[in-house]
Amino acid sequence: MTFLSLFAGIGGFDLALARLGMRCAGQVEIDPVRRSTLTRYFPEVARHDDVRTTIDWWQAKPRPAVDLICAGWPCQDVSQAGRRAGLAGTRTGLFFELARVIGAPISTLASARERPRAAHLQQGRGLPGRPRNVG
Repeated sequence: MTFLSLFAGIGGFDLALARLGMRCAGQVEIDPVRRSTLTRYFPEVARHDDVRTTIDWWQAKPRPAVDLICAGWPCQDVSQAGRRAGLAGTRTGLFFELARVIGAPISTLASARERPRAAHLQQGRGLPGRPRNVG
């Protein structure tokens, strides 16, 4: 299986999935320090710096079809320590960009049938609608 890692951070999901035998086809991370860590541990993986332009970046050249998208998008706007702007916030609101990528054909020659088969999303306790008894 092939996966695309959005909001890749330092590659926690990526490392776990690689150890399960999956292949990371691309990583998207805005922070340059975290991207340098990704480069150190995943030198062969294509990288991009902005989730908002992921589809254009991915489709700019031939790339493999993606089976899974994994993402742990920013939680600052839903955090109890934050201002509680929710999904309308500038950081946690990037969820909508994530949803756009998940819904897009993610291969240069992709048809609707080549959309990712699955997505693994991680978000903190403050997300509206999240059950309170889930840890």
